[in-house]
Amino acid sequence: MSGFVLACCILLLTGFGYRAEAFVYLPGISSGSGTQTRALTPSDLPGSSIHPLIKEKVNINGVPLTLEIYQLNARIDDLFAAVCKKFKPEKMEYGKDYLRVIFRVGKHKTERWLFIFSGANRPITAFRMELSGNLPRPSHWPPELPALPPGCRSNMVMELPRLNAVFGSFDQNESSGVRLLASYTPRLAGSGWVSAGAEHSPSIMGSGEIYFRNDPSRQILWIKFGEEGGGAFYLKKIK
Repeated sequence: MSGFVLACCILLLTGFGYRAEAFVYLPGISSGSGTQTRALTPSDLPGSSIHPLIKEKVNINGVPLTLEIYQLNARIDDLFAAVCKKFKPEKMEYGKDYLRVIFRVGKHKTERWLFIFSGANRPITAFRMELSGNLPRPSHWPPELPALPPGCRSNMVMELPRLNAVFGSFDQNESSGVRLLASYTPRLAGSGWVSAGAEHSPSIMGSGEIYFRNDPSRQILWIKFGEEGGGAFYLKKIK
């Protein structure tokens, strides 16, 4: 669950890793002609509970935020129809399995909704987050995570205290992801980390890997490098 929440946080804030498409048309549905005058509330959404199922405290780049998670027992067409009544197309973007809505509330606040589709006859999961102004760049790199590659600069640090998890992403440098992973694995082995798959080996030449270690506590570490050296680390402590 923590990995799913993390991925949705990233998409909610940045769209990282997903191909967004223009919101144009669905059969029988207007392509977004509404005029938004207030925040989107659960009562505006079909099949939604008034109160969130989960309220998750997160800290992103030093800013404390609250992520609310709702469940919608509704058809996708009904959700699109409700959202289109309220927002114009430039407020929305969608992919194969999600719809994202971003809009301003007042002068300084931004409200973001992310709807994840899990398949026919299954509930839609909705994530909501409200931000005041723009997020600053991270002021530090979490000590729990491996050190940044040389020449890289952090661009997002996300802490999920209740889930005992931390995530960090960073800008690119000129090194390839394959070379970076190959250089990181021996360093991590010296700190007790054991790779789950040997993606770093010359026969595979991967750019991402999962590691485990049991000392000082059970932990999982996920590393992914981009083709030009940027990437992300995610660490979760298992009780």
